[in-house]
Amino acid sequence: MAQAKKKGFKMPTAFTLLFGIVVVIGILTYFVPAGSYEKVPGETVLVNIAGEEYQWTLDEAATFCGREVSAADNATTLNCELEGEMVEAEIILANTTWKDAVVPETYERVEQQPLDAMQILLAPIKGFIQASDLIVFLLVIGAFIEITMVSGALDAGLGNVMRTLSAKKREILLIPVLMTLFALGGTTYGMAEETIPFYLILVPIMIYAGFDSITAVATILLGAGIGTLASTINPFATGVASSSAGIPLFDGILLRVVMFVVLLGIGIAFVMRYANRVKKDINHSALGKDVHDIHTMITSDSEQKVVEMTTRRKWILVVFALSFILMVLGNIPWYDFGVTIPDFIAPFMLDGDFANMSVLFLVATIIIGIINGDSEAQFMDTFIAGAKGMVSVALIIGVARGITIAMEQGLIIDTLLFQIETILRGTSQALFVSMVYVLEILLSFLIPSTSGLAAATMPILAPLSELLDVQTHLVVTAYQSASGIVNLITPTSAIVMGALAIGRVPLGKWLKFVAPLLVVIFIVSIALMALPIW
Repeated sequence: MAQAKKKGFKMPTAFTLLFGIVVVIGILTYFVPAGSYEKVPGETVLVNIAGEEYQWTLDEAATFCGREVSAADNATTLNCELEGEMVEAEIILANTTWKDAVVPETYERVEQQPLDAMQILLAPIKGFIQASDLIVFLLVIGAFIEITMVSGALDAGLGNVMRTLSAKKREILLIPVLMTLFALGGTTYGMAEETIPFYLILVPIMIYAGFDSITAVATILLGAGIGTLASTINPFATGVASSSAGIPLFDGILLRVVMFVVLLGIGIAFVMRYANRVKKDINHSALGKDVHDIHTMITSDSEQKVVEMTTRRKWILVVFALSFILMVLGNIPWYDFGVTIPDFIAPFMLDGDFANMSVLFLVATIIIGIINGDSEAQFMDTFIAGAKGMVSVALIIGVARGITIAMEQGLIIDTLLFQIETILRGTSQALFVSMVYVLEILLSFLIPSTSGLAAATMPILAPLSELLDVQTHLVVTAYQSASGIVNLITPTSAIVMGALAIGRVPLGKWLKFVAPLLVVIFIVSIALMALPIW
């Protein structure tokens, strides 16, 4: 008689977990006291003039006193002419994202608003509608990346770099060059699954060069991972989080650029130091006594595929890079730097609008398809395949937004904010950011989806930062840094486990190898976010 196999516990998917939270929130609306803060409409600026508070409605250019304002201008004093009179106006609360801002110390209890079953079920649907501009942008980005990958341009570009350095016997330079390239992919579009083919190429190259397979895995995984951890314009991390927090994508970009440079430098130094030690004596490998057997298995199985760099692929790489450059230039608030945009360029400025950015990458995708010589049918098949890969992300974002909608309809989100504000009131920026960082690390294990975690936590943490007079972009940076550090080690990540499998690196040995670096990244990240200059 055959014995039935015992089924162990399996962690539910992010989609199921988030939908379960929506249901739990619906139930809590019957028990958690309802409450509300006063809100300042997002299209207004609250200012102090001669001891009196006033509100001005901003125009579509979000200007006050002839200056485009943002949350970074809070506590800024301007001398300007208002209603025909020169005044000194201190900006108390500038919120130009067209999302209501919470006014501190105005919380009060209100009548209970419990949700019925229909409201609970509608919450995720309304979440999709609310996040429609972001979801469309992600679908287009998915198609853009897929079209580029299918062309072979990225494979050819990185392959050329590796072969050139190997031929010149400067294999050690593979580490800083490739880590930087992968990090750029991580910081701009969250490069992750796209790295898998490169492990198959780099692992045997590193072994033949006298290093070990951990060196190869670390070069790619830490390169792309640190880039994603310090995302500057990554739409799947920074984009989703900023949108959920109600701030422009480029708020806090200076801090994120500094983090990118500093943490990448630390990562490169860490891997190069280890690689040099292994090259001198392979017995210093973190793989231990099994290193020789592992290398024999890898080199006997490896097949290096060479992707030729053609003229077409060179032009595709140019368009690929130019798309992100234009995205950055089109979102920079040039007016704040005293730069006047010519009238013929102004219509092409993106202004942090996801619809505008969708147009940019849609046009770039079409251009890449034309350069690659795709037929209309080939182009559409690849476009749909790329967009299809983003459907799971879109579903997660919609359901995660549903959590916020359920809490807002049940009037319990402000109650939660009030309780946390009461506990944290008086804490320093450094302590608050550190607590958010640690909290997001813990939640990253519970909600492994980067986009889902952002959409679920930012609507709570962003207004909390406003209440405690902490820059909202610091919460976004703390979230993406926490999620990024967890995604370097979590066994629930297909990328981590796939990379380790290709390199024949046991998870335990990987954790032991990378632990010192993670401690340094954790400390440096908190120190940078805690600086009062941002």
